[in-house]
Amino acid sequence: KLTITASTPAEVLVDGTLVGGTPLTDFAMQVGTREIVVRNASGGERRSTVTVTVDPITMHVDFAQP
Repeated sequence: KLTITASTPAEVLVDGTLVGGTPLTDFAMQVGTREIVVRNASGGERRSTVTVTVDPITMHVDFAQP
């Protein structure tokens, strides 16, 4: 499961598919390697590649940081 918070409201995409907005809580994903994109309204974007296992993943995106 994936939980993401961000310093500003943002969209969350998993493998190119919009799955919701922040905060995103306990989003179920298939095991494997996934690309996570978190994008805010002003065009800021953060990309991460994560390996999903049975353990939960928690991320915080701070758009104030480069």
